[in-house]
Amino acid sequence: PRFGFGQNSRKVHLEGEAYFSIVHTPDNKKFVISTAAGLQVEVLGTSFNLAAREAETKVVLQEGKVKVQYGEEPEEAGASFVMAPGDVLTAPKEQKKLQVKQVKYPANYSAWQHGQFMFDQTTVAEIQDLLRENYGLAVELQGSALAGRTVSGSVKAETANELLYSLSVILNISYIRQDNQVILIDKQNL
Repeated sequence: PRFGFGQNSRKVHLEGEAYFSIVHTPDNKKFVISTAAGLQVEVLGTSFNLAAREAETKVVLQEGKVKVQYGEEPEEAGASFVMAPGDVLTAPKEQKKLQVKQVKYPANYSAWQHGQFMFDQTTVAEIQDLLRENYGLAVELQGSALAGRTVSGSVKAETANELLYSLSVILNISYIRQDNQVILIDKQNL
C-alpha cells in the first residue's frame, strides 16, 4: 500500500515475482519484503527483481544495496547476506542457505516486465518450470534428452503461445497445447 504502513517500517509479503524500485522515506522507514519460505529482504535504497517461487526464491540486485536473511534474526552461518549490484542470490526452499553469484547483466532478470525472456544456457527443464510458474501450464516433455537441452539468447513474447512458438523454432521441437496442458515433443527423437 502507498499509505498505511507501520510506524517504524514498510512491510509487504510476496508470492510470485515483482520488480521493486524503492525510495528512502524522509524518516528512514525500513522497507522489508517477506516470502512464504521465510526469507526477508530489507531494502537499503535500490532497484531489484525478487522471484518468490515454489522451489526457490531469487533476488537480483541492479543498483543500490539489499540485505537478505531468513527470519527476523538469522541464527545460522550463511543465512544472511548484504548484496551488491550484479549479485544474484538464490535460496532453495528446502535449504536455509543463501547461494550468491555475480552476473554481468542483472537487468536481464527483470526483462520480463517488457515481454522479454533472457536465456543463458537455460535448460528445457528450467523453461518447463518457467511456463508453470508464469503461465500456470503443466508441461510434459517427450524425448529423453529434451530436458537437458539448453537455450541462450533473447525471446520477445507477450503470451505463453508466443513463447511456446519461439521455443519450438529455436529448439526444433513441436508442441501441443490444450488449455493448460502442454506437450513438448523432441523432433530429433521421432
